[in-house]
Amino acid sequence: MVVADKDGIPIGNNAKCQDEKHNFDILDKTILASFGLYFILKPFYFWRSGLPQVADIVMVLTMITYFIKHKFKVNITSREFRVTKTVLAFVCWVILVNLVWAIRLQTFGEFLLSSAWYVYNFSVFLLSVQLMYKYKKRLLRIILNSILISVVIQMFVFVAAGGFSVYRNTTTFNNPNQLAYFALLITSFLFFTDQELRIKTLPFVIILVSALLLQVASLSATGIVANIGLLLWQFFTKSLNKKQQIRRSSDSFMTTSNKGEINCSGRVFFRL
Repeated sequence: MVVADKDGIPIGNNAKCQDEKHNFDILDKTILASFGLYFILKPFYFWRSGLPQVADIVMVLTMITYFIKHKFKVNITSREFRVTKTVLAFVCWVILVNLVWAIRLQTFGEFLLSSAWYVYNFSVFLLSVQLMYKYKKRLLRIILNSILISVVIQMFVFVAAGGFSVYRNTTTFNNPNQLAYFALLITSFLFFTDQELRIKTLPFVIILVSALLLQVASLSATGIVANIGLLLWQFFTKSLNKKQQIRRSSDSFMTTSNKGEINCSGRVFFRL
């Protein structure tokens, strides 16, 4: 394991791994493509909930490919290392509790499956940290394009099934609550990514409107309220950021004005 500082610069004698972030070969592109494919396939439930779906198989293959390519070397920042230790400790605790109950009740199947899901989710978390460390904004663009395709497919299924009705819609999910959770996650990721990439207006509107329509189609009261809260939070955060930018610009202007004189051409003449 290689630990880096908060900016992603490796600590110690492992600085050479920093150069690897800029080498994108065909295998790197395959890993990114398969990771993006996971988000497109995730809404498709071909079997009952609780069992691995096609998207999970793609994710496992992506993990295997990535960690074999990088010889199971893990690169994380010092801040991420603390979070990773906490998550790993929680997963170990869950496995221990499940093992105790499995032995006590003499029913291993359900408890082992539950533990396997926690291990899988931790592995996805660790892979996501690795990909973000290596590819940064390129990874965010891949995910953004993937969820754009995903919500368009879900909207097509929704419209093809007859659109809004008195019944709760599921599209390609097994139940409406999964659709509501999907829409909420899409909205959350959209707002987060917009801060990092400044998404263009058209894809931003398509994703946001589609996610909101799918949320309403699920008829999940909790999901709708959560999405409204998320929209309000985003609105107030944006408004606050704009006020802070105006205040900083005003302070900067006043500082410049105190040091110099501005003529009508916009040039600043500083007093010596």
